[in-house]
Amino acid sequence: MLQQAEELLTHSEAGLRADALAGDARAALEAGDYDRAAGLVLQAQRAYADLEDTRQRAVLSAYAQRVERGRAAAASLEQALAMARSLRYPQARAIADQAAAAYLALGDRPRADQALALRAFLDQRQTLLGAALLLLGLAGAVASAVRRLTIHEAEAW
Repeated sequence: MLQQAEELLTHSEAGLRADALAGDARAALEAGDYDRAAGLVLQAQRAYADLEDTRQRAVLSAYAQRVERGRAAAASLEQALAMARSLRYPQARAIADQAAAAYLALGDRPRADQALALRAFLDQRQTLLGAALLLLGLAGAVASAVRRLTIHEAEAW
């Protein structure tokens, strides 16, 4: 009887550890720490499997899917930053929009705000670049007009 009680206690402690891992995974997801959440989800899945407890399988599967969506959004944001560094503003803006939408779907407002801030920065840079190119074009046209008015080319006759 004592051995049976010890087995129940061990099983109960393992169940509490599994529950704690699942709770920590949820907290990491809520904090937007997708890499940490991924590890905790795997640990929780193993802990429940060791207990032969399938009740949390659907929840942990949903957590794992959310982790993957969060990681994909983070990869998109990194890709947008890389494109912005190489002055590919239209492509970077489109990818930043995708990252923002993915983060918003996850309820991760702080990271969505980062993606939206990148988009606003890109819009500003693109506007400044367009204005600079317009001014450069106008300067070229003015220089050409001044040259035509001030320099008389000799006639070929």
